[in-house]
Amino acid sequence: MKDAYQRRRTKARVEKSARLKKLPVITLEFAKKVIEDETGAPVQLGDDRLASRASSPFSDSRRS
Repeated sequence: MKDAYQRRRTKARVEKSARLKKLPVITLEFAKKVIEDETGAPVQLGDDRLASRASSPFSDSRRS
């Protein structure tokens, strides 16, 4: 996702949805569902990105 506003908005929606459902952990499957609902496009992550960023699909590439 290249648009910074859309990325922040989607991240906030994922976090709020998880909070409302009282989830202890945000899973990749949960985040993908919310992202797809928000953006209207399927989430496409390569296998290498899934392995390295499975904990957060919103990781900032500047932080490693």
